[in-house]
Amino acid sequence: PKISFGPALAVGISGYGEYADMEFSDKIDPRETMEILNLQMPLGLTILKTVEIPVGSPSITALIVKAEYEIRCPFAENCCREEDLAQVIKKFLCLEQIMVEKRTKKGMRLKNIRRGIYSLKGKIKDNGIYLHMLLQLNPSGSVTPDDVLKGMRKNLYLPGDWGAKDIKRIRLLSEDSSGSKTSMLP
Repeated sequence: PKISFGPALAVGISGYGEYADMEFSDKIDPRETMEILNLQMPLGLTILKTVEIPVGSPSITALIVKAEYEIRCPFAENCCREEDLAQVIKKFLCLEQIMVEKRTKKGMRLKNIRRGIYSLKGKIKDNGIYLHMLLQLNPSGSVTPDDVLKGMRKNLYLPGDWGAKDIKRIRLLSEDSSGSKTSMLP
């Protein structure tokens, strides 16, 4: 079979809703294939769903436009109450520009990531700050959780060591037939 996976995860980021395209030379039953593959998967990895995609359909990577993340950060000195965290996030999202340095093929460049942050919410639990983000993810320009944290440190003057300890990519999202970029992939 030919196998191609969805957008790669950066080192240290866990994936909880990843996708792969598989192409076979013969017609196969998706459900039966899932059962056979699950018997061979390493402990902790499970294929949850398989669907047949028509030949000639766009690749999984071409369809994905957003990624949802959950990030756990240690407490920051100036942001340790739920109300403070809400104000920090509100202030951050009110910025028209959030410039961060990003590595490109031409070297380091400043990029405005604000348009690629679709939502950002936070809560405090288990001795940490949990940020929930919905970010742009596509070949023309992605925004990473690290970009958002860099932007928060730079624009809100948070301590330099304020960063993620645990990053989870919860799910990937595609554009549906109406053009709305919020539907989950099949």
